[in-house]
Amino acid sequence: MTLPLRVMILDDGPADAELMLDELRQGGFVPDWTRVETEAEFVDALDPKIDVILADYNLPGFSGLRALRLLNERGLDVPFILVSGTIGEEVAVRAMQEGASDYLIKDRLGRLGQAVSMALERRKTRRALTEAEGRYKSLFEGVPIGLYRSTPEGRFLDVNDALVELLGYPDRASLLEVSIREFYEHPEDRDTLLSSAVEAGVVRDAEIRLLRRDGEEIWASLNTRAVKGASGEVLYYEGSVEDITARKRASEALAERERFLSTLNEITRASLESWDVDSMLQTLAERLMELFGADGCFINAWDEERRVPMPGAAAGTVSGAYPGTVLAEPGEPTITGAVLSAGRALPVEDYQNSPLVSRRIAASYPCRSVLGLPLISGHYKLGVATITFDAPHRFTEEEMARGEQAARQISLAIAKARLLDESERRAEELAAAVKVTGAVLRTRDLDERIEVILREMMSFAKTEYGAAFLLDGDGVRLCAARGFAGSLHVELQGLGRDRGEWLRTPRTLSGSAGQPDLPEFARREGIRSWITLPLSQPLAPGPSEAEFAASFVLASRDADVVTDERLAALRRMTPPLRLAVENARAYRRAQERMVRLRSLHEIDRAITSSLDLRTTLTVLLAEACSQLDVDAAAVRLFNAHTRSLEFAAARGLPESELRRAARASRHSHASQAATERRVVHVRHLEKEQADPLLAYLSAEGFADLLAVPLIAKGRVTGVLELMHRKPLDRDPDWKGFQESLAAQAAIALDSAAMFEELQRSRAEVILAYDSTLEGWARALDLRNDETEGRTERISEVTLRLAQELGVREVDLEQIRRGAMLHDIGEIAVPEAVLLKPGPLTEEEWVEVRRHPTVAFEMLSAIPYLRPALDIPYCHHERWDGSGYPRGLSGEQIPLAARIFAVVDVWEALTSSRPYREAWPEAKALAYIREKSGSQFDPRVVEAFLRVMTATPRPPA
Repeated sequence: MTLPLRVMILDDGPADAELMLDELRQGGFVPDWTRVETEAEFVDALDPKIDVILADYNLPGFSGLRALRLLNERGLDVPFILVSGTIGEEVAVRAMQEGASDYLIKDRLGRLGQAVSMALERRKTRRALTEAEGRYKSLFEGVPIGLYRSTPEGRFLDVNDALVELLGYPDRASLLEVSIREFYEHPEDRDTLLSSAVEAGVVRDAEIRLLRRDGEEIWASLNTRAVKGASGEVLYYEGSVEDITARKRASEALAERERFLSTLNEITRASLESWDVDSMLQTLAERLMELFGADGCFINAWDEERRVPMPGAAAGTVSGAYPGTVLAEPGEPTITGAVLSAGRALPVEDYQNSPLVSRRIAASYPCRSVLGLPLISGHYKLGVATITFDAPHRFTEEEMARGEQAARQISLAIAKARLLDESERRAEELAAAVKVTGAVLRTRDLDERIEVILREMMSFAKTEYGAAFLLDGDGVRLCAARGFAGSLHVELQGLGRDRGEWLRTPRTLSGSAGQPDLPEFARREGIRSWITLPLSQPLAPGPSEAEFAASFVLASRDADVVTDERLAALRRMTPPLRLAVENARAYRRAQERMVRLRSLHEIDRAITSSLDLRTTLTVLLAEACSQLDVDAAAVRLFNAHTRSLEFAAARGLPESELRRAARASRHSHASQAATERRVVHVRHLEKEQADPLLAYLSAEGFADLLAVPLIAKGRVTGVLELMHRKPLDRDPDWKGFQESLAAQAAIALDSAAMFEELQRSRAEVILAYDSTLEGWARALDLRNDETEGRTERISEVTLRLAQELGVREVDLEQIRRGAMLHDIGEIAVPEAVLLKPGPLTEEEWVEVRRHPTVAFEMLSAIPYLRPALDIPYCHHERWDGSGYPRGLSGEQIPLAARIFAVVDVWEALTSSRPYREAWPEAKALAYIREKSGSQFDPRVVEAFLRVMTATPRPPA
């Protein structure tokens, strides 16, 4: 099959043109050809209808490349094949880059037909592609990301507006004129990308740095697909370009942040793991240099006293010069001093010419730009870490912020190292403090704890003498002493009494034995060193807190035992020791208060559990003697009839002797306390011989007496007297407990008097009520023409039956009252009906059966008799429910009514009536047994039969 082919041959040799035409014919083409030799002929012959141009490379005054450019300038889509006898590979590549379809050597024209076929096929494909692009142009333009189509040689065939904007070009035309390779920061990236696309067909999400028109570097994500022809050759490339600069920079920032945090973590770990200062600083300098990607780093310490930097550690390019660094003179400008003065990070872009650093010092460091980071811990200036760059460097705000964050970690590391040095210096002191604390905590007793503290303080201070004083209010008590024996101990006690204020003041004395500030007895003993350590500073303000204090005296014959370090250590130990003493004292007081509260509780129990005043007073006086630590106590009660105080109870002295002596006294201190309503304290009883009672007490060995008025509800009920054979030590706690005890005693006396009055009143009321009830019962018996005493008899049997059934004692009284009033409702029944000798009519029975309801109405209005209502209201109810007034049945009927119903029927059957004679007892018992389960409760009947069988009936 032959194909027509319109050919333009650009060649100055006709023979060469014939050879090319022969090859075309052998390739299956029928050429319609034109040969031209000059540029003018070439331009005139150009026609879009030409199928292919075959051009020689070298022509007289003209060339194949020039012809190719002219073709391109006119925008004609005509395949251009370069044919030459002498063409180098470089020229051939350039020709291909500028749009040539192929190139051939004249002595190798055997593949000319194939080259033409391929060129025509590519043109056909391009034209089909152009048509397809027209159909999809709107879609191509509507995508918000950059889209392109390019030739294999690297020129854009088409781009969308998004790509034009992304690459920073004013319009599409200007972008199409640029070679794609110019957009790649690294052109080899494009070769790699296209090779991968050819091999795999498509490359997705390739991240490549591109250059915009203005030179700005951006990150782009490229998707590229290689579109191939039927024979497998690449026709063009197409793909998308998305600007991911923001995302990439965010990712890079995150990676940088992670790197920073990792390095910061290494800095922190180095500061925690290393206790060697030099190696730790060296590690920190290296990490800081890595953190900033700097050329070097050095860390200087700061001598605050001389106000000069001191070498610490260095890394990087400055490390070689650092060991021989010129040391700054006081006042000489340094980056270290400038940064610490500013208190923040300081960037210096030109270190060698900065006014912050002297030229002499700057010249010793091979760096250009530096960043100084302050190393500060609290109020302490530790030094400066300096980051160095050998080339000019502009420091960002982020770099300075990160540097300051790292500097804080380094500050902690240096502070920790200094703390270690200080800790080592205080190791002995802390060991001693731990030993003292451990020994102190093994006991809670105040005196034992003071003894332990004194012993351990003497051991630490290496002194031979020691004493401890407790400061109790205004008094000073020698609590413990070591080394002070015999007369020295007595002198020491005198020191506590006479020089209490002196012991409260810290003082350190050392030197010759003639030291005038030393106590006289100490100078005689040859003591040359003396330390007074008071623990008198209160934990909280308040007058009572001064009691929680102590003072320790340490002394030695060695004048050099008192060193500044040892004294400072002892003073540092005093706060926890003061706390230990205060805790022990508080524990003792808490124990005492607990015991006293228990005593008050015992007195409360005595008051509430016993109605016997004598028993209560016995407990009260026992607790008073025990907890107030007095040798004797007594209570006098106020007699309202005689208007005098009388002894009611005593402990520690015979009550009879106290009464006898009190009767002989004309003026009573107890009366004075009661009259004036205040505590009367009589001291030095041996001087009170004129008063018989006081003389008696003095003869018995007593020295002090305290009379405390007992006042309840504003009324004096008595006087509590406390007597002791030594002067009473009335501290605030003692006084507080004495007042509580007096209040308890007053309550006991008032409660006893009130209970006695209530009991008397209650008894009188109950007696009056019961007398009234008995009068009512006798009146009912007389009205009903009953035998006198019937109500008393039926009540007695009812009570015996209730006891048999286990009724509680407290309920028996109400049952007795209910039995006495069982027919109280018959007051409302006319006597004609009540005493009628014959049978009653239905109307009369209605009158009679109203009497339980009348009884309820009468008695329920009286609170005292309300608990006794069960019998008057319910004794005519029947077990089977056929009774009246409410028709109750079974256990709905109150137990008291069920009991009384049996006794009432028994009494009625065995008593004579106007209308019949009394039944024999056997017949009456048989009747009751017969009615068990219908009229009566079976359990009550059984109990009644037991009672009546065992107990003969009382005479009528």
